[in-house]
Amino acid sequence: MSSERKHSLLKEAYDMYYEELFNMSFLLTLNEDCAQSMVTEGYYRLYQKLKNGITGDNNIRSFLYTTIRDLSLNHLKYGNTSKS
Repeated sequence: MSSERKHSLLKEAYDMYYEELFNMSFLLTLNEDCAQSMVTEGYYRLYQKLKNGITGDNNIRSFLYTTIRDLSLNHLKYGNTSKS
Protein backbone atom coordinates (compact mmCIF):
# COMPACT_ATOMS: atom_id res chain seq x y z
CA MET A 1 0.00 0.00 0.00
CA SER A 2 1.37 3.40 -0.93
CA SER A 3 2.20 6.01 1.66
CA GLU A 4 -0.45 8.32 0.22
CA ARG A 5 -3.10 5.59 0.55
CA LYS A 6 -2.12 4.94 4.18
CA HIS A 7 -2.37 8.64 4.97
CA SER A 8 -5.74 8.83 3.23
CA LEU A 9 -7.11 5.82 5.16
CA LEU A 10 -5.92 7.26 8.46
CA LYS A 11 -7.46 10.67 7.74
CA GLU A 12 -10.75 9.11 6.60
CA ALA A 13 -10.88 6.93 9.72
CA TYR A 14 -10.18 9.94 11.92
CA ASP A 15 -12.86 12.04 10.26
CA MET A 16 -15.44 9.24 10.33
CA TYR A 17 -14.91 7.67 13.75
CA TYR A 18 -13.12 10.04 16.14
CA GLU A 19 -16.21 11.47 17.82
CA GLU A 20 -17.89 8.07 18.23
CA LEU A 21 -14.72 6.51 19.57
CA PHE A 22 -14.16 9.36 22.00
CA ASN A 23 -17.74 9.08 23.26
CA MET A 24 -17.41 5.31 23.73
CA SER A 25 -14.16 5.70 25.66
CA PHE A 26 -15.58 8.53 27.74
CA LEU A 27 -18.62 6.43 28.69
CA LEU A 28 -16.25 3.74 29.93
CA THR A 29 -13.68 5.92 31.70
CA LEU A 30 -15.79 8.96 32.67
CA ASN A 31 -12.70 11.10 32.08
CA GLU A 32 -12.22 13.38 29.05
CA ASP A 33 -8.42 13.42 29.21
CA CYS A 34 -8.28 9.68 29.56
CA ALA A 35 -10.75 9.13 26.72
CA GLN A 36 -8.73 11.41 24.46
CA SER A 37 -5.55 9.51 25.34
CA MET A 38 -7.22 6.16 24.62
CA VAL A 39 -8.43 7.35 21.22
CA THR A 40 -5.05 8.84 20.36
CA GLU A 41 -3.36 5.56 21.28
CA GLY A 42 -5.89 3.65 19.18
CA TYR A 43 -5.14 5.77 16.12
CA TYR A 44 -1.41 5.40 16.74
CA ARG A 45 -1.82 1.62 16.79
CA LEU A 46 -3.81 1.82 13.56
CA TYR A 47 -0.99 3.86 12.04
CA GLN A 48 1.48 1.16 13.07
CA LYS A 49 -0.72 -1.54 11.51
CA LEU A 50 -1.02 0.41 8.27
CA LYS A 51 2.71 1.07 8.26
CA ASN A 52 3.34 -2.67 8.54
CA GLY A 53 0.66 -3.47 5.97
CA ILE A 54 -1.34 -5.66 8.36
CA THR A 55 -4.88 -4.25 8.21
CA GLY A 56 -7.18 -3.77 5.24
CA ASP A 57 -9.86 -1.21 4.46
CA ASN A 58 -12.69 -3.38 5.82
CA ASN A 59 -11.06 -3.95 9.20
CA ILE A 60 -10.23 -0.37 10.21
CA ARG A 61 -13.48 0.44 12.01
CA SER A 62 -13.51 -2.86 13.85
CA PHE A 63 -9.83 -2.54 14.75
CA LEU A 64 -10.32 0.96 16.18
CA TYR A 65 -13.42 0.10 18.21
CA THR A 66 -11.88 -3.07 19.63
CA THR A 67 -8.54 -1.44 20.39
CA ILE A 68 -9.98 1.65 22.06
CA ARG A 69 -12.54 -0.36 24.03
CA ASP A 70 -9.79 -2.65 25.30
CA LEU A 71 -7.49 0.28 26.12
CA SER A 72 -10.30 1.96 28.06
CA LEU A 73 -11.19 -1.20 29.98
CA ASN A 74 -7.52 -1.88 30.74
CA HIS A 75 -7.19 1.65 32.03
CA LEU A 76 -10.04 1.01 34.44
CA LYS A 77 -8.57 -2.30 35.52
CA TYR A 78 -4.90 -1.35 35.77
CA GLY A 79 -4.91 2.44 35.88
CA ASN A 80 -2.81 2.72 32.72
CA THR A 81 -2.53 1.34 29.18
CA SER A 82 0.75 -0.50 29.50
CA LYS A 83 -0.95 -3.87 30.14
CA SER A 84 -2.91 -4.07 26.91
